[in-house]
Amino acid sequence: GLISNILEENVVQPLLVSMSAIRLATETVRSILKIDDIIETM
Repeated sequence: GLISNILEENVVQPLLVSMSAIRLATETVRSILKIDDIIETM
């Protein structure tokens, strides 16, 4: 493989994709923490 500029290669990731990934990861962590809290209180 060669090292190249991603802008010259038209490999640009839209901001919405990055924001969506962060949002989904955050929701996943919150769900895991909620489940952990529910199991702990049983």
